[in-house]
Amino acid sequence: MKINIKQIGDIHFNKSFSIDKFSKLEKIILDKETDYIIFTGDIIDSTKSVKDKKQRKILIDWLKKISKVKKVIIELGNHDISKSYDNRRSWTSDNDESFWEEVSKINNICFLPNDCFYQDEYIYITGINPSLYYYENRDLKQSINDILYTFKHDTKYYKNLDSKKLNVFISHSPIHMSDNRVLKYIKEFDLILSGHMHNGLILPFMEKIFPKNRGIISPLRNIFPDNARGVKNIKYENRNIKLVITGGITKFASSHGVVSKLNKLYPSVLEEIIYDTEAKSIMIKTLKI
Repeated sequence: MKINIKQIGDIHFNKSFSIDKFSKLEKIILDKETDYIIFTGDIIDSTKSVKDKKQRKILIDWLKKISKVKKVIIELGNHDISKSYDNRRSWTSDNDESFWEEVSKINNICFLPNDCFYQDEYIYITGINPSLYYYENRDLKQSINDILYTFKHDTKYYKNLDSKKLNVFISHSPIHMSDNRVLKYIKEFDLILSGHMHNGLILPFMEKIFPKNRGIISPLRNIFPDNARGVKNIKYENRNIKLVITGGITKFASSHGVVSKLNKLYPSVLEEIIYDTEAKSIMIKTLKI
């Protein structure tokens, strides 16, 4: 038997988001092969995006539409819990709980910040919800302490997993996911699904020039970051773990101002993950919209 997952990251929905892109995305994620749709964060560009009733309804209706057909799992990213200020140069925490509560009540959606995990006969999925400080802290030596604190809070979701199932861990940011201090908590997982890095802003013609998982720049403006794109095979103790970093639907959101016009240079992408339950093999494809 084969399990098919469509991983979607960094939609950055806002008033200027093309609704036509939702239609194109549907054609891929609602195909007959798909079993699970997993959102790995930054569905909205800012909480400002869903303050407008019309925009809010568009997004809610779309989530209802796809969840009628497929099982949907949602994890949040930094833009989902914040808004920009100071001429879009800084971000502040602003979790619109009423919006996410509405999302969590949609039938066939598992909203991980509330539900903590999802499991059925074939798969186990959980994730991590660090503070906005973790995402905004440019000092990586300090930011790892924040994520480690989150892991230590409750370890029961990361231990004693059923090896007969595909075990999936979601972290919107992949920055520290290959650090041994983090891996000791999530070593029992087969897959780590992330986004956040916008493919390191690597243009398509540059893909073969840059080292496999390196990018040009990270959201923290760090130059040539690792864990920026693609699939990274991680070995920890006796485990082989795949870190999947999707390039995302949107590279430059409207909060980037005039720079958002550069989106035309980058394809919108999502990941298709196929797991063979008998061979216990994982195949990953990048799909362009």
